[in-house]
Amino acid sequence: MVQRGRSFSIEFKNVRACAARIAAAAVLAASLAAPVQAVTAVDSDADRAGRDDYKSPLSIGPEATRIEGRGAQHDQDHFLLSGVPAGPQTLTLIFEGPEEVDWSYSAGGQVLWLDRPFEWSAWDGRRAGGFQLDKRGGALAEVVVDLGESFQGGLVHLALHFTHGRDIAYSAVLPWAETAAPSPDRSAVIATPLPAGGWMMLSALALAAGLRSRRRAG
Repeated sequence: MVQRGRSFSIEFKNVRACAARIAAAAVLAASLAAPVQAVTAVDSDADRAGRDDYKSPLSIGPEATRIEGRGAQHDQDHFLLSGVPAGPQTLTLIFEGPEEVDWSYSAGGQVLWLDRPFEWSAWDGRRAGGFQLDKRGGALAEVVVDLGESFQGGLVHLALHFTHGRDIAYSAVLPWAETAAPSPDRSAVIATPLPAGGWMMLSALALAAGLRSRRRAG
């Protein structure tokens, strides 16, 4: 009787240990699969009045992964990007017109940038390039902002000048966000409860481990 009791106690401890290991493995897999939350900075029409002033650009922190917005003739969108790593960096802006354009549609503008806030005017920066959307050239264009190898890191003032046209959508993925964004908090992931299906699977695996242990003991 004593031997049986000892055998049952050992098996029970083995089952609990096995279940604990499986649970730990499941939590680790979930934490590794957890994506970093993407942050999109949208320049809305409600903020248009402020964005037109180069002295009060929309601040974009290093946690942002993407910027997007819309513009039309005479609009100016000013962004102040912070936390940009030093060294050669490029930022690609995509400009897009309506899905269907006719020969009367024409829209375009200029993109400027500077490694510090604009000081003298809305055209204070360096010219990155221009874009034109129309029936002949297509309703999709891109402008690449090349910060250059001598870029010291920190701030980038980005200015979008819409010189003519309407219904212009733009977007840009911030390529340095992957290196600037913090890693996921593992402690927060561990605190996430396991779904009911997961507990059922762990219970089945633990029971199977217990049966194998009993067969060995027999």
